[in-house]
Amino acid sequence: MTPNRTILFCPLDWGLGHACRSVYYIRKLLEKGHRVIIAADKTPLSFLRKEFPDLEWVRFPSYYSIRYSSILPMFMMAPFYFLKIITGSVREHSFLKKLLKSHKPDIVISDNRFGLWNKKKTTIYITHQVCIRMPKWAKFLEKSVYKLHRWIIRKYDRCWIPDNQGPDNLSGELSGKFPLPSNASFTGIASRFLLTENKLLGKSNPYDIVVILSGPEPQRAILENKLLNILHDSDKKIFLLRGKPGETEIPQHNYNIKMANHLPSRNISVLLSQAGTIICRSGYTMIMDLAALNKKALLIPTPGQTEQEYLASYMNKCGRHISLPQKNLSELWIKLKELKALKPKPSLIQPTTLLQQQ
Repeated sequence: MTPNRTILFCPLDWGLGHACRSVYYIRKLLEKGHRVIIAADKTPLSFLRKEFPDLEWVRFPSYYSIRYSSILPMFMMAPFYFLKIITGSVREHSFLKKLLKSHKPDIVISDNRFGLWNKKKTTIYITHQVCIRMPKWAKFLEKSVYKLHRWIIRKYDRCWIPDNQGPDNLSGELSGKFPLPSNASFTGIASRFLLTENKLLGKSNPYDIVVILSGPEPQRAILENKLLNILHDSDKKIFLLRGKPGETEIPQHNYNIKMANHLPSRNISVLLSQAGTIICRSGYTMIMDLAALNKKALLIPTPGQTEQEYLASYMNKCGRHISLPQKNLSELWIKLKELKALKPKPSLIQPTTLLQQQ
């Protein structure tokens, strides 16, 4: 990729995962001498503006943000979500044309936004989920959905898969069940904690348990409340990061639990590196971050989010983490004992090929 290009970087607005891994990509692009414009909305925009206060930004509406129901099962909401994604992709494709005229980028990078391809510009699509995981009742649709996703991926000039190629990958069947599109390539694990500025561990007051929350509402809040009810009587020293960078108010809780809405990446790196035990969602970005720090965790997938449920199960089978369904939180202390007994695994970090061949 020729230096001094203007790049419009557009992460998906489903929780903080896509924005968090965007930090790695944006930093690498800046190191290569490119000008990066952040195009995001809501929580991801708030997060990235804190990470890159000097970068230009533009609000790119979240046309198909998903809010998981706390009452209705996922299969009842699926048709609505599918329709929302299709119509949202059309709308963001149209909105991109306006941004191309106003900001004149040379390259558009979409982190899992489906509609940001353009015939007149170089476009790059980032995804770890070439095969979109379907729920059990819709398993027969998985190959058809893969073909639809492959068709979308081929609209872009390139597809970056943030993972290792081969048996030591983190995404499992999400990138390996079906053949990759011809324009796709593995770039290595993309974690902000691999960046030099986030590796300064230093010293801090270590916590017995560190909880990292993320993901769409209301499930993020539901997990927070359930964990607080379980942990508040513990004699453990606990830190809970709420994953709400746009908020300033922090709920008051017991003396043994310290809470924060958001922390800079360097602070989170220190927090996780020195944590006795980590509890978090099984989002793919979080799994990459754990691999970057070579830490094990108790993974609690977002209910109904098939990708997270698969990744939690896959990591459990690989012996890298312990998984626990949210509905079984009564088993939390039992699972934490299993996690403590889990033997460490070799580091999965390999030299990145990001941008070397681009």
